Amino acid sequence: VLPGGFEHTSLAVALFLLCLSFLIEGKVVRAGGMLGAVGLANIIHGLHGVVMLVPAVAFLPGLRRRPGAARAGLLALAIMVPAILLALRTAVQPHIVNEAFLRLLRFYVPQHWFPSTWLAREWIVFGLACGCVLACCRWSLLARPARRMVVGLTIGQGLLLIAARAAEASGSA
Repeated sequence: VLPGGFEHTSLAVALFLLCLSFLIEGKVVRAGGMLGAVGLANIIHGLHGVVMLVPAVAFLPGLRRRPGAARAGLLALAIMVPAILLALRTAVQPHIVNEAFLRLLRFYVPQHWFPSTWLAREWIVFGLACGCVLACCRWSLLARPARRMVVGLTIGQGLLLIAARAAEASGSA
């Protein structure tokens, strides 16, 4: 049921990497276009991209002051509109059974959506990845703009993990 539909996920990840590249180069309008394309390819990855980029941009004050920053955000939103409308329309359909869908997610990709399913080794790998990011930033192995963006993205990823865990604990996921 799901494997054939995951091609759009790979496309969304590639587009997000292009978005990051444009941000690092200071081409914010192009980055906004790429972020919009991410949302068009996969609305969940588009929303994750937005959540991850907010802290990243917060760590790069030069991006906020760039002339095209507001246009970039509006462009991303405008490109994502069809996917957002489709997601909203699908969410209010009476035939959607959330419990069955959540069971399918728990069966097929539990580590992706449910942090409580992570084994100790997955938490260790996550901790090591965060440690590597901090070490690269601390030892200046990355250029200053990239270093700040990586720190911001790591914070954004942490926020996504906290949100997933909170949703799971509240019973809504």
